[in-house]
Amino acid sequence: MVFVVLRGVFALLAIAVLGLLVTGWTIRRHPFRSLPARLAFAYLIGAAVMTWLLIVYTELSGRLSIWPVYILIAVLLPGWRRAWQFLITTSDTADLSEKPSSFSRWEWLLAAMIAASILIVIERLLLVRISWDGYAQWQLRAKAFFLDGDFSILGDPAHYVHLDYPLLVPLNAWWVYAHLGAVNDHWSQVIGLVFYLDLLALFGDAALAAADRTYALAALAIVASAPVVIKHAASGYADIEFAVYFLGLAIALTWWLKAPTIERFWAPAWMIASIVLVKNEGLLAAAGSVWTTFIFARHSRLKSAPLIASAVGFLPWVVARWHWRLSTPLLHAIGPRLLNWPVTLSRLLRVTTEMIIQAARIGPAYPAWGLFLLLAVTGVLMWWKHKNREALMLAWLVVIQFAGYSAIITLAPYSVHALLISTSDRLTLHLFPAILLIALMSSYSFDAAAARLPAESEGAA
Repeated sequence: MVFVVLRGVFALLAIAVLGLLVTGWTIRRHPFRSLPARLAFAYLIGAAVMTWLLIVYTELSGRLSIWPVYILIAVLLPGWRRAWQFLITTSDTADLSEKPSSFSRWEWLLAAMIAASILIVIERLLLVRISWDGYAQWQLRAKAFFLDGDFSILGDPAHYVHLDYPLLVPLNAWWVYAHLGAVNDHWSQVIGLVFYLDLLALFGDAALAAADRTYALAALAIVASAPVVIKHAASGYADIEFAVYFLGLAIALTWWLKAPTIERFWAPAWMIASIVLVKNEGLLAAAGSVWTTFIFARHSRLKSAPLIASAVGFLPWVVARWHWRLSTPLLHAIGPRLLNWPVTLSRLLRVTTEMIIQAARIGPAYPAWGLFLLLAVTGVLMWWKHKNREALMLAWLVVIQFAGYSAIITLAPYSVHALLISTSDRLTLHLFPAILLIALMSSYSFDAAAARLPAESEGAA
């Protein structure tokens, strides 16, 4: 048992090391102030780079293997000093003169709530198995990859569902199975726990940059303890992974757009290239990045950079889909739906309304979003007062993603009611942390934060 745990931990550490080496070689400036956030960001990059490399290698060789990843780590290893520099270097907008004060009683209470939420997720992965849909849609491919040693399951759409879904989640599970020497569903849930911790690290770092510590901890406690977040941290789905990649993309892109230089673009570039490998909805996020960049950096020579990053990230999976003749059912339904536009408009109105109503379900019954919708509305009203530009950038990403979700459900060749029952909580989860961050940014405008913008703007020139 001890050796199994050690092998599993080693596999996860290898992903983190790969991410750190890649960031060390490419990223000189970044928006992250805390060590946990930098580790989380590196892990996200490592998981995506591993996925990208394995897709390329397996399509070329016909076999899955862990060795291409370790060869890449060995090639990058001479840059370990750069990786270490990334770890110890804080954000270029951080105020290093600030001395952290001791926690108040309220802050200790909030910290206890966050710790309790993490313990609940650990309890769930020990006691609650992966859901049937999570297994059928995501984890079954990881098991098949391990048993077959290749991607042959992708050539059998008659017996397996949703084979067109991207491969980051199943390949990360396969990676751990390959080190364990056996399929172990609990370890795929441990991977979900790691991404859950990544989400907390990135959100906490961004929240502390946007508001004072007490309110940042309160927002972090809301994210950590949300029932939908806790459920999907160990459900086997890809939604906690997508939520953290979307948040990482939102943080990095808005930071870059304040001073769009090539040196600063590497951080958002990795997130844009990564998110398209998590879920098909990642293409919406990439499109949102392109559009948001066009709006806020239209005069920059780098306005096409997000499009290039998304193309580079998605290209191996496009080739694999073509090789295995994978298609998405939605594409076959778009034409008839658009032709029958009165019915389509009524479906769109219903979808949009019900998704907003879903976010307004306070509880105690699941999904129990609490005061999430009220906080979102408050953020909009406070933005109208402060006109926070960074919050507006984030809002564009969220609005485009939400519009895309509404359009997908509207055009899908399935019952609207059935789709909303099975997906509305998970789709809301994708946007939940980013919307809370918008509310924080809109509600708190510090003089120190405002004073940094001119200096960053000069850097862009």
